Parts: sequence; C-alpha cells; structure tokens
Amino acid sequence: MAARNKISVPATPADVRAFVNNNRQKYEGELGKFRQLLVRLQRKERALRGAYKIYTRADAQRGDELKSARKIRLKFNDYNQRNGIAEASLFDVPDIVGLTIVVSYPSDISDVAAVIDRAVDRRDLKAEQLGASDPGATIVTKYGRAIESKGYFACHYNLRMPGVGTARPIIEAQIKTLLHDAWGAKTHDLTYKPTGRIGSELLTGFDLLGANLANLDRQSDTMRQSITRTAAVREQKRRAIQTWVLSNNSRGNLEEVTDPSLRKEVMTFHAEITAMTGDTADEEVVPIVNRLLEIFETEAVAASSLLCFLAAMLQRSVYFEQAQETISAREEVCTDELDCVGIRFEGALAAFAAGDVGEAIDMAEEALHMASQLKSTGPVTDPARLDRILLGLNSDLAYYYADLIGSHDGDTRNAEQKARDYVAACIALYPSVGIPGRGINSTDGEIIDSLKNDAIATQAFFSLDNEAYVAIQTATTEDELRSMRKRIDFLHGHVPAGLEPSALLASDYHDYCARARLTELERGLLR
Repeated sequence: MAARNKISVPATPADVRAFVNNNRQKYEGELGKFRQLLVRLQRKERALRGAYKIYTRADAQRGDELKSARKIRLKFNDYNQRNGIAEASLFDVPDIVGLTIVVSYPSDISDVAAVIDRAVDRRDLKAEQLGASDPGATIVTKYGRAIESKGYFACHYNLRMPGVGTARPIIEAQIKTLLHDAWGAKTHDLTYKPTGRIGSELLTGFDLLGANLANLDRQSDTMRQSITRTAAVREQKRRAIQTWVLSNNSRGNLEEVTDPSLRKEVMTFHAEITAMTGDTADEEVVPIVNRLLEIFETEAVAASSLLCFLAAMLQRSVYFEQAQETISAREEVCTDELDCVGIRFEGALAAFAAGDVGEAIDMAEEALHMASQLKSTGPVTDPARLDRILLGLNSDLAYYYADLIGSHDGDTRNAEQKARDYVAACIALYPSVGIPGRGINSTDGEIIDSLKNDAIATQAFFSLDNEAYVAIQTATTEDELRSMRKRIDFLHGHVPAGLEPSALLASDYHDYCARARLTELERGLLR
C-alpha cells in the first residue's frame, strides 16, 4: 500500500483524475495567494513594478489553471520511472499550475529574480530544489534555475506558499523577456499541435531562431544600458533641481498655515517626503497621502503643494494623478483670474519635476494662453503681476523645450525652434519686469543692477539662467557655447541672497549639459 500522499508508479489515468478533482481548489487557492503576494511586492519593488505583464495558464489560454490530467500523468511517470522511483506524490510534480512574469530586457530577469529570492529569504515563499543553472548563465539567481540554451532565455522557480507539510501545491514561476515569451507561444503551438512527426531540421530551425532572438534581446539590453548610463548622471542632476524647487515652494506654502498644530504636522510630512525615493513602499506613502487629502479640505494650497512634491520624489503615475486632481480642484473654486493662471503654472512645474515633460508643456501652454487672453482682453487688477506670470511661463516653456532637444519627443515637438521662440518672448517681456532688455547678453553692470533689486532679483536670476541654458542647448558652434559658459559663470558669481542652494544645483546641471554639448560639437555629432 502506498504511503500517505504517495501513489504507485506508474500512475493510472484514474489516479491522476482523482488527484486533480480532489485538489483543484487547493491549487487554485495557492496560485491566487502567490499572485496576491506579487501584487504586494509590486508596491515595494521597482523591478516588479516595471514588469510588462504577469499571467497564468488560464490567462494565456482562456481555459483551466491546471495542466491537463494526461500531461500531469506523463510528466509524473516519465520522471519517476527514469529515476527508478516506485512511489511518489503528485504534489511534487511542478507546473501543474504556473505563472509567467514578462519583462522587457534580459537584465530585468535577474532584477525580478532578486525580488523572489528575497521573498524566499524572508520565508514569504518556499523554494523547492531545481536542476542546476546552465553553465555560463548570465542570469543571477539564488533559488531559481537560469536556462540559457537552445534559444531559450529565462529563469524558472518551483515555489510553495508557506504552510505545514509537503502535501502542498508547487507553483512554477517563469521570468522571461517579451521576445522569448512571444516566441515561446509560437513554438508551443507549432511544436505540440501538429499531429504528424516534426522533422529534426524544423526543431533545429526553432532553436536557431530562438538563439537569434536571444542575441537580439541582449543587443537591445546592451544599447539600453549604454543609454541609461549616459543619461543617469544628467537625470540625477536635473532631478536635484526639480525636487529642490518643489520642496522650497511647498515649504513656503506650509509656513502660511495658521493653525500651529496643523503647521507642525505638515512640516513633519515635508521632512518625511524629503527622505523618500523611487523605492519607497506604498505602505509608507498611502497614510500620508490620505491625511493630506483630508487636510486639503481646509488648507488646499499647503496640501496640494505637498502632494506635488511627493509625486516628484516618487515619480509614480498614481501620485502624480492625485496631485493634479488637487490642482484642478483648486482651479475650479478659484475666482481670481490671475490666481487661476498661477495654479495651472504650479501644476506644470509639478509635472516637470515628476518627470512628465510633455504634460508640463501642455499645462504651461494652456496657462500661457489664459494669461495672454487676459493681457489682450482688457485691464486686469494687477498688470505688473500678469507680466511677471507671462515671463515665468515663457521662461519655463523655453526651458522645458530645451530639455527635450535631441530626443525623439523633442524632434516631434520641434523643440529647438520652440525653445528659441519662447526665449524671444521672454526677452520682449524683460523691460516690463525690470530685467535688462538684451537679457544674458546685457552688460555686466545692467545684470548686476537687476540682481541687486530685491523686487525682481529672484525672477531676474532664474529668467537669465533659463535663457543661458536654452543658449547652451541650441548652440551651433564651439565659440558660441564657450561664450555662453562664460556668461553663466558671471551670472552665478552674483547670486542673490537666499538662492544659493538652487543656484548651485542649476550651475552643476547646466555646466554638465554644456560640457556634453561641447563634446558633441567638437566631434561633429549634432544631428
């Protein structure tokens, strides 16, 4: 008589059908728990958040989650008979239920594998023994099996959810790239559905095509890593400026909160958000967001600015959408036309800081249209403020477009010409605000005088700095670029009091961009 949970080898069709019928709910339940675990991990782990797709057998084939009883029996009998095993448990058969995690690039496989390995280390999952990884495999895994042969490139895991005993379902998890997932689906149908014998030359053809896909995957990954490394430094420097500006703006708004206890609470939130990164878990963020949405009812500006700052720090669409909803809600109840323009201006800045340059441009151009309509339709209560808003919008739009130059989106939006056009609009507005009429190319004395004027010093500095950045991004000769670097050095030698932190960050970023641009010009790499 077979031991508990074990049956004789070979298993009969009746044995397997009975096992499947008796344990179907257990398998489906354990698979469901595993999916829930992955959902929780997605909120914490950047690698899983970036997964292209996660699906099960039922999702892919619109059928049963469990492998067919016939295939289970064949796999069970084949393995145990080859190994001379007389009795075995069907619970030890892998791939009765399974789940596939699809990623974009080969290096992403190791990143997701690390997430699963850590879950095993925490005992959120139990990993079962697998065969050894292929020799020379590039996929890094602690508990999985890296398979990189015959055109196949993936990492497999046999996992159990925590529990008592071994009479528990094994869940096979596969991590693979988009190309291999699609190719696997095609070769599965081509290999298993024909009723006749498949020639060895066709199987060799499948392997060769799979190997070509693996090479293509690796080539695309190498290109991505090269682009990422090149862009990483620039992105880090740019984000430092963006988040500092939002941090400073929100802190200024928090200081306007009149209730001392509430002001203390939001200041605490400000400190907590400042410490956040893109890897901060949602569990830490959601309570703060929910409380800020409550505070929004009585202190809309303070709560909204903090939500914008939070979205910029985390760069996740869900938080950016919540921040933008508060911007829209403030605009809906706003009765002053200039305030409405200012609110939308703030939303554009938040979008830019959150990494969505296209949304920032769209919002800023909408705000500019509103402000221009006010300018053309008649007198406003504060024309000087309107001119300052118009200058700020044109200046930021010039900067946003300049930041896109050289990218596909920049080419689509005609970014270089747009940046030049908005700078020209800025220069036309300078005299009305009190900034020298030739902008960054004004005399040293004229620029110094504007920077010493407390009423306009901040806007003068940032407008001229933005203008200089656009000149860097649109420079067509080495002499032009070197000349503008000297003007930036001069400008940053006369930073108005209180602007030193942001000026230092801007100088670091703009000088980096200038050096990169100079390299392009020297090598003749400009498109």
